[in-house]
Amino acid sequence: MSLLCGKAALVPRPETEILVEHAIRILIDVGTGSGAIPLALARKHPQHRYLGLDLSPEALALARQNTTHVPSAPPEGTSVDWRENDLLVGLAEKALLITANLPYLTPQEIEGAEPEVRHDPKLALDGGKNGLDLIRRLIPQAMQLTSTLLLECGSSQTETVAELTRSAGFTRAIIHPDLTSRPRFVEATLV
Repeated sequence: MSLLCGKAALVPRPETEILVEHAIRILIDVGTGSGAIPLALARKHPQHRYLGLDLSPEALALARQNTTHVPSAPPEGTSVDWRENDLLVGLAEKALLITANLPYLTPQEIEGAEPEVRHDPKLALDGGKNGLDLIRRLIPQAMQLTSTLLLECGSSQTETVAELTRSAGFTRAIIHPDLTSRPRFVEATLV
C-alpha cells in the first residue's frame, strides 16, 4: 500500500504491518497518524467500520488525504472515519478491537534515534519520561470499550505493558515479536 507521508505524522515502518496482520477486525485506531492501520485493515476487511483518532489535526488531514489517495484508498463503500480526540476520552462507541501505536520513546531515546526517526514529529514520538505516559492512560480507557486491545511499544516495554493490561482487567496478554524477532506488540484480551 502506498501512503502520503509528511511532517504531520509518523512515517509508518515495516513493523506496523505486523500490527495490521494481528488485527482481524477494527473499529478504533488510537493515534492513527497517516491512517495506515485502519486503511490497511479496510482493504482486507471492507465490511467493517473504522474510526481513526488522533490529537493532531495535521495528522488527521493527512489520513483524510490517504482515504482518497488511489494507492491507499479503501474499497468503495467502506466506512472509514477520522476524528480529533485525546485518546479515547469521551468516546462511548464499543469496539471489536482497539489498536494503538502511540508515542513510546523517552526523550533520551529520541535524541539518540536514527535520523529517519528524529524526522518524525515529536508529538508522534515522545511517550514521556519512561515512554509509557500515553499507554498508561489508554489502557483503562480501552478496557471500558473493547475486549481486545493491540498495542505497539518498545521491546523493553512489552512486559510492563502486558502487566498494565492485566492490572486494568484484561485477563490475557500475549506478546508478539516484530520483524527482527524482538518483543514489540501486546495483545490484551478478555477471555
